[in-house]
Amino acid sequence: IDECDTGNGGCDLNADCFNNEGAPPTCECFDGFEGDGVTCEDIDECLTANGGCDTNATCTNVIGGAPTCECLEGFDGDGVECEDIDECLTANGGCDANAACTNNIGAAPACECNDGYEGDGTTCVDIDECLTANGGCDANASCTNNVGAAPDCACNPFYLGDGFTCDLVEPKAVDYCKLQFPNAPVSAQRDEAIFAYARL
Repeated sequence: IDECDTGNGGCDLNADCFNNEGAPPTCECFDGFEGDGVTCEDIDECLTANGGCDTNATCTNVIGGAPTCECLEGFDGDGVECEDIDECLTANGGCDANAACTNNIGAAPACECNDGYEGDGTTCVDIDECLTANGGCDANASCTNNVGAAPDCACNPFYLGDGFTCDLVEPKAVDYCKLQFPNAPVSAQRDEAIFAYARL
């Protein structure tokens, strides 16, 4: 009598039944199951070494079969092997064009505005340094904002210096007059300087 023909020979539904002539059948659990054959339970491979999946992947147990592996968000691959996605390589990682993008392993990148800009990194606007303390220029100088860079400082008329330090000059300083009125005769330069001083 082949006991395996009836009720799987008393073996578990997840077991093979092997008939033994003149003796009780032998029960053997299917691959992916463990037990004595009469009782078989699924082996959850995910409980051991993440089921063979990458450490940066999720392991999903499949009853009686191999687990499925899926890379975590921020990683790319087949699940068995996962590599970090460097978001900064595409569209600057979502950062502003005037920001630095720093890749974070398995996470969103960090965005930081470049020098001369302010914001959250996703949006960066130019800092107009001239609005604060005349941009570091002398009080007798004009400050011109440069987008994303230090401002330019230029001494006002009748002041000489580098823009950061400006000194008032005398009307008779011909060299200064030449700077202010390079296309006028020396006498006209002197006269114009004197008239301009009178208007101060």
